[in-house]
Amino acid sequence: REDKGYTYGASAGLQVSRVGGRVQAGADVRNEVTGAALKEFLGEFARLGSEPVPAQELEDTKRYVAGGYLISNQLQGTVAATLANNWLIGLPSEFLGEYVPKIRQVDAAQVQAMARKYYDPKQQSIIVVGDGKAVAEQLTPYGTFESRDK
Repeated sequence: REDKGYTYGASAGLQVSRVGGRVQAGADVRNEVTGAALKEFLGEFARLGSEPVPAQELEDTKRYVAGGYLISNQLQGTVAATLANNWLIGLPSEFLGEYVPKIRQVDAAQVQAMARKYYDPKQQSIIVVGDGKAVAEQLTPYGTFESRDK
């Protein structure tokens, strides 16, 4: 946002399951910058596999992820949900206490290797919500899009 002024809120995250997972990113942007914002998202994902994550960015992210995990698991119900989710994806109950130390050990080379292995920009699905006529031309560099009303 500081650089381009496209949005006040862009986010990304992932979800895993026993048989796969997904990486999801999104932002609320104006129709006239939809294509440019999409280009920025795709560029950031591609950069994860082509360049090492800057040291400070990696440290900030590890602190955020570890801290969020610890805060979210302060309640018994959340601990139970975390244990259930871990079980669903095949992790042992001990992983509850191993997660934060493992996050703290992640290095830039591991991030880059995982991005290269699991994120192929050519194999992604792109969903754009907005005025189809206003954004259609901006999306042509990204392939064919199916348009739906409602």
